[in-house]
Amino acid sequence: MSFQSEIIETPNFARVVADEIHASISDVLDSKDQCSIVLSGGKTPASIYRLLGRPPRVNSIDWPKVHLFWGDERWVPKDDLHSNYRLVHETLIAHIDNKPVVHAVDTTLGTSAAGAKAYQEAIINQCGVEPEFDIVLLGVGTDGHTASLFPGAAELHNTTDLCFAVRHENVDVDRITLGPKAFLKAKKIFYIVSGQGKAEIVKKVFEGEDDLDHLPAQIYRKAKGSVTVFLDSASGSLLKKS
Repeated sequence: MSFQSEIIETPNFARVVADEIHASISDVLDSKDQCSIVLSGGKTPASIYRLLGRPPRVNSIDWPKVHLFWGDERWVPKDDLHSNYRLVHETLIAHIDNKPVVHAVDTTLGTSAAGAKAYQEAIINQCGVEPEFDIVLLGVGTDGHTASLFPGAAELHNTTDLCFAVRHENVDVDRITLGPKAFLKAKKIFYIVSGQGKAEIVKKVFEGEDDLDHLPAQIYRKAKGSVTVFLDSASGSLLKKS
């Protein structure tokens, strides 16, 4: 694993990260005929998707060769306000004329367990049983979770399955999440974190002792590819300057 972190002045944060994702997609497509990217939900990624979905960036990506996956999804209809699919569609997909290939979680199935099984099968059909996504976008929750892998989750130690249906005491609906096996062979992992409210947990995740059970976002420490942490000046304010 290679690891680096960048602290970016808050006004420039979304633009710098959007440019890096844009460049990474272009680099992948320069070397092969498709690029797989796992998307994250939340306000911070949404600001970046808006930039990717508008000129000039939107016009310089060969979108039909880009395959979009979701790192996690709430068990709600696609048009629900809390749907990660809806967030990505409204901020990115709707603004692209030649659409990317969309691999969304099917939340119309009978149960979240069925949804997790179906999504795992969809990933295997597209990427194989040992997927190596080109780009994975992750965030960090104030409790140290990432995707929908929460503190204490048994899934953190599951190296067999790609997808899980989860219910956590702090969330009101089931979720589908990819697990460590799906993330850790990615060629690039980008953590995208902003806001003063994330400063303390950022310090624990990226400078603290190994504590995966309490800080699931530390799964990056087992990654095979490159890991880059993008922080704005607020979320990175407590890190050691060195």
